[in-house]
Amino acid sequence: MGLPLRLIPLLILLVTAASAQQPDYQIYSNTRFGYTVEYPAQLLTPQGEADNGDGQAFRSSDGKCEMLTYAGYNVLNETLKSVYRKELSGHSRVTYRLLRPTFFVVSGIDGDRVFYRKTIYRSGIFYTLQISYPV
Repeated sequence: MGLPLRLIPLLILLVTAASAQQPDYQIYSNTRFGYTVEYPAQLLTPQGEADNGDGQAFRSSDGKCEMLTYAGYNVLNETLKSVYRKELSGHSRVTYRLLRPTFFVVSGIDGDRVFYRKTIYRSGIFYTLQISYPV
């Protein structure tokens, strides 16, 4: 059984703004790490799985919106909290942050782009979903 990652309400708002019709969600399944991600097919186009099989990038037709999903083994024996702290320090303006025992969320603005990252830690693997789009 895979680990499902759900898109955030913010992305749903983007889809609603981009199209008056109901979103048509497709499923990307990653066989290497056993997770799935639903994405709005009328907004984002898969760019092909990474050569190492860890995930995939999805982009809007105008190239302004991007979603990345990937996973990786915890080969450096990091804690979720240390990865969270690195993520916080890597951005100029964090407007939302949440740390729980099994996941974290960091969102905000870098320059002229909004970013969102959710990372889940389970059984020695980090699962990450990142979204960015223009302010």
